[in-house]
Order: sequence, then structure tokens, then C-alpha cells
Amino acid sequence: MDPGLRPLSARHARREEADPPARDRRAVDRWFHARSSAVRPHLRGRGQVSVRRGGWLIDLPRTASTIVVGGGVVGAAAAYFLCDRGERDVLVLERDKLGSGTTKGGLGGIRHQFVDELDIRMSQLATAFWRNFEDRTGSRHDFEERGYLFIANTEEGVAQLREPMPLYERMRAAVRMVSRVEIAELVP
Repeated sequence: MDPGLRPLSARHARREEADPPARDRRAVDRWFHARSSAVRPHLRGRGQVSVRRGGWLIDLPRTASTIVVGGGVVGAAAAYFLCDRGERDVLVLERDKLGSGTTKGGLGGIRHQFVDELDIRMSQLATAFWRNFEDRTGSRHDFEERGYLFIANTEEGVAQLREPMPLYERMRAAVRMVSRVEIAELVP
């Protein structure tokens, strides 16, 4: 384990209202521990590791140059782009089926309205990726560009929305201010 690694704060692990109920009532250890005792001596050579509830991880490679922990939208995307850039030895570890517990917050919306250049650029790259997804992967998807609307109901709120507009223009982000009349036309 990396000696610079620190445990997550207790606040980080606090459940939120929308979280599904835990499978069991025991607290989850927030450290990752490599436990050699998890590998049964008679199975070590076959790459099988004992896991909770009597399940087995079978046919795991003995080595991998890159291991991605979590097969939600972020983990799957990380593995995809590593392979897309030529990495050929990527292992994705997921406790359930890939994509079955997608990363919280990755709900399918892409917006370009950020105050940080890196976030804007990442959203632009994500939009370009989804526009070309079928050509790149041969798989269909249901991505639709419908826009993203922030509404301010005070002059202060309007000023806050207007403040980053020069950044959006410089980054060529497809962002514009709209009037009340335009909002009614955009979202009838």
C-alpha cells in the first residue's frame, strides 16, 4: 500500500438518503488491504480467490499492468480509454456485474457551464465522444443533445450566471444567456 495513502474521513462514508440499503449491517472497511489469507493455498496456482458469501473469482490473471477498481461509468471509461490508447493489460474489478452500480452522480447529463477550464474541456471531450460513440465502438446509444438550463430568480443570481461568460467564449463552449421568453420557447 502507498505509504502516503490516508483513510477517507468518516464523513465521506456517511450514507445519503438515496443510497440503497446495505446488504449487511456491518460497516465497510475504508482501507484496501491485500490479504494473502484470502487466497486458499490449494487454489493459489489457479488464480482463484475466495470472496464473501462463498463466491469465487475465477481465472484472474496473475499480473496486470493496470487494475481499475470499480466497473461503474468512471471505471469502465477509464479502462476503455486506457485500451484505446494502446494499453493491453487492463483488469477491471467489480463486485457485481459491470455497470450494475454506476458511479453516483453520473446520471447521463453533460453540461459545459463550469468555472474551471479543465472541467469545461472535459465536458467538451465527453460531448465529442458521445457524438462519435457508434462510429468508434459499433454500439448504439441513446445520447441526445438537449441543452442544459440554469435559472436565476434574482439579479444576484443572474450576475453569477453572467460572470463566467467570457471564459465560456474563450473556451468555445456552447453556452449562452437566454431571456424569459426564450426559456418558455426552449422548455414549453
